[in-house]
Amino acid sequence: MNKLLYYIFVFAFPLNLFAQSEWIPAGGRSAAMGSASVTSTDFWSIHNNQAGLAFFDKTAAGIYFENRYLIKELGYQSGAFALQTKYGMLGATIGYSGDANYNTTKAGLVYARKFGNRVAAGVQLDYISN
Repeated sequence: MNKLLYYIFVFAFPLNLFAQSEWIPAGGRSAAMGSASVTSTDFWSIHNNQAGLAFFDKTAAGIYFENRYLIKELGYQSGAFALQTKYGMLGATIGYSGDANYNTTKAGLVYARKFGNRVAAGVQLDYISN
């Protein structure tokens, strides 16, 4: 009976271990809140949660730089541009982390649209290079 419970636990609750995640949050507000930025509706929603960008109603551009533990290999740079249109928000974002030996680049095109006062949807097409 113990073996059966063991196998159920092991195969029913798999743990995924990742050495590096593709998603790194960007923006000062996200960093100040411990990367809890899913519900934020500011400019950096273009990078953190595309649907939140629909509630941001301005054309804007921004850059973000983070240097973790003062190690340049752990640094992260990001830039974004958001354009308000009649049918929603369009945007472009690019991010880079790493050094010459190993780096990750992510570039994306974003579209976000509101459907009422509380509902929005967003989609992002990405190019990811390691």
